[in-house]
Amino acid sequence: MVSAARKWREKGIFAVWIFYHPIIFIVSWKHNEKILGCKKLLDRGWPASKLTQPFVGLLSLADAEWKARRNFVAPSYVPSVLEGFIPIILHHIDLMLDDLSVRAQTAGCLSILQDHIISITLETSLGLKNVSNSLRTSIQQSGIYFLNSQFDRYLRFYTWNEQILKIYNWIYGIKDERETLKECARQIIKARIGEKNMDLNENGIPPPDIPRRRNQAFLDNMLDNFKNGKNVTSEGLEDLIGELLTIVGTSFETIVNSTMWFLHNMAHNPDIQEKLYEELLGFDEKNENLTISQINELTYLDQCVRESLRIYPSVANSSRMVNEDVDIDGQIIPKGVLAVIFIYSIHHDEEIYPNPDKFDPSRFEPDNFAKIPPGAYIPFGDGPRRCIGERLAMLELKLILSNIIKRFRIEPLEREKSGIQIDLVIRPIKPLKFKFIPRDG
Repeated sequence: MVSAARKWREKGIFAVWIFYHPIIFIVSWKHNEKILGCKKLLDRGWPASKLTQPFVGLLSLADAEWKARRNFVAPSYVPSVLEGFIPIILHHIDLMLDDLSVRAQTAGCLSILQDHIISITLETSLGLKNVSNSLRTSIQQSGIYFLNSQFDRYLRFYTWNEQILKIYNWIYGIKDERETLKECARQIIKARIGEKNMDLNENGIPPPDIPRRRNQAFLDNMLDNFKNGKNVTSEGLEDLIGELLTIVGTSFETIVNSTMWFLHNMAHNPDIQEKLYEELLGFDEKNENLTISQINELTYLDQCVRESLRIYPSVANSSRMVNEDVDIDGQIIPKGVLAVIFIYSIHHDEEIYPNPDKFDPSRFEPDNFAKIPPGAYIPFGDGPRRCIGERLAMLELKLILSNIIKRFRIEPLEREKSGIQIDLVIRPIKPLKFKFIPRDG
């Protein structure tokens, strides 16, 4: 395998070994389709399982289990359901804009975005309308802390053992958030069941004879999956926690992070910001019958969002366990290797994106977008395991960003652009701060 690794390097593929785990890093879009696009390679491998351990969800489930769960929750992300979320999203955006007007200059905008975007997540994906501030804060802080600590954990291979982890946490005073997350899940279940006014069985969960609607919120689909006699504090609860972590990681933190990077790009490109503002002047976000089709007619907004996600994709990489030999340009990637596709590198390939660090929405004008090869633009992943929440994420981003730009002119507090650091998402090295200057009228 060592001699093969030298040949792979010439094709933009790099091999490393972590103990007995052989890993290849693919940094070229030319080979992406062979891995992410393969219908037989559906297992994300040990990094994904360790990320949410001991809970499992769509992010970490493998093959058959993933297919069954995805088929079950997919109806929660169809256009008819998403359009029902538009008034909810706009309501929380109005509150966010008011907060930005009052607090952004003194408190910065990150905490403001977090406070309101977590509310959007809870009311859309989870269907919860009246969440206490304490529960919302606990979900937000515990979920993010858990995911980030788990990411650190699988980078520290010596803490993979559960007993060693407990000792490590005790020495460094690190809190294990798993029990907090379990308690949050219990409260969420009770809250949603109460809102749905369900009859509960002896275990405190809805009986299976309640008619199930396919097109409903993510959490409602999960609740319908509980079976009579399953104890809500054991397997069913951990399934739900796994999906809640998936929601926090993909429907909340990535939206906050992508919003911050978009504002960063707007602040440092005032001409582009003003061109976008001109398009938005004719956009009636108060339209009670606003549809996804009408939002998608904002073509320059779409180009700006896509370009921002190209430069700063939601996640830096995606992994697959190679469960059969894969031929890439005559080189065999053997079974048993973990393949990691480095999305950030693919999005900065100068062959496809000249001057790749420049923010240039024209790359995504229809004629130019059509020339981008398959696999060279993958902010939500690619292939069968492409992010199931992509439509909801784009809807949220477009509504949040269009309303901010229409209400404020964004200027940077510091002229120097921030560098990046890569962990669960691509973050700025130092906090991004902006001036929010109210527009006339």
